[in-house]
Amino acid sequence: MLNFGQAPNLGSAADFVLFSSVGAVTNVGTTDDAKYLTYLTGNVGTNSGSSTGFGNVNGVMHDGDGASNTCAADLLLAYNFLDAAIPDSTILDPVLGNDSTILAGTYLLAGATSLNLTLILDAQGDPNAVFIFQASTTLITAANSNVVFLNGASSCNVYWQVGSSATLGTNSFLEGTVLSTFSISANTGTRIHGRLLALDGAVTLLSNTINIEGCGTPTIIPTNGTTVPSSNLSLIHISEPTR
Repeated sequence: MLNFGQAPNLGSAADFVLFSSVGAVTNVGTTDDAKYLTYLTGNVGTNSGSSTGFGNVNGVMHDGDGASNTCAADLLLAYNFLDAAIPDSTILDPVLGNDSTILAGTYLLAGATSLNLTLILDAQGDPNAVFIFQASTTLITAANSNVVFLNGASSCNVYWQVGSSATLGTNSFLEGTVLSTFSISANTGTRIHGRLLALDGAVTLLSNTINIEGCGTPTIIPTNGTTVPSSNLSLIHISEPTR
């Protein structure tokens, strides 16, 4: 099976669903409703600032302690690993999704990246297939957009390395780990099966669900549609590089 990408070693950062090395980690809202409508499974913390406003955390909060210091170091190593990965394919002015299918590999997204409708990741039967997306600047997912899997793809092997900031749209569903240079914002109702990890910026939630459980099968089920008619699928295929 085609599988050119190599997953980074997240180290202790693998235990965190929400983390910032430099910046606050916050659940915002005008009432306690936002606080108690956010559900996080995994550790939460920051190595600078504070983590506030969380009502439902199945994990440990780490603010400026030994665990957060180790996580910050491990996160930097993982980010640099992804940043240095040699892409198999470059997508200019990238607009992902629109019911298209992408195979495993490393993709350089050259320009501000948007994700609309449904992006389908096809592992072609390889449970170890790795998908790496190197967004050169921003990553913005549209409201109600989805990332879904075919043929054994796993959220454990999906990485979004973002050169600037990431903004996740209202009621969208994202698979994989986001490693962002700057801030990460999740709008109301966004669900992530993976992690939101920032190097140098705040991570802000608003009534969201994030977990890192069950990598092979998502434990967060999108409510905005995952069935795509086969007639609507297009395939982005990467050519095997010369070895």
